[in-house]
Amino acid sequence: MKIINNTKTRRIITWVIATFFVVTIVVTTIQGNSNTHKLANQGVLANAYVMDITTTVRGDFAIDYRFIVNGKSFEDQHSYSELLMRYQNNFLNRTFPVIYLPQNPSINYLLVTPQSFKEYNKDFPDSLQWIMQYMRK
Repeated sequence: MKIINNTKTRRIITWVIATFFVVTIVVTTIQGNSNTHKLANQGVLANAYVMDITTTVRGDFAIDYRFIVNGKSFEDQHSYSELLMRYQNNFLNRTFPVIYLPQNPSINYLLVTPQSFKEYNKDFPDSLQWIMQYMRK
């Protein structure tokens, strides 16, 4: 492989690579915001069963869950930085609302914290007040 000695060529290559990463981040952000908007406006609620609790690379509380739509099972995982990991066992084998797109249930989000309910324009139910004791202050 030939080593690039030309400073101008190096700058161009660096600029192209940096532009690629910026475009990728912007597209990913827009896609995520689009799904959030769709879920908030078109989402349907179902009950999801918590199968496992794990830790993300950043140390966040991650919930693995399953829900059923029209006889078909869907599994997913979402993380919640506002929940304290030391209380993970209190969330196992419980059910929580999940919001999903009827036309594509693989686009979904588990509603656990007051913030998650607010993000999807749903009222935080009294039945979930018990989780407040397990949230970061």
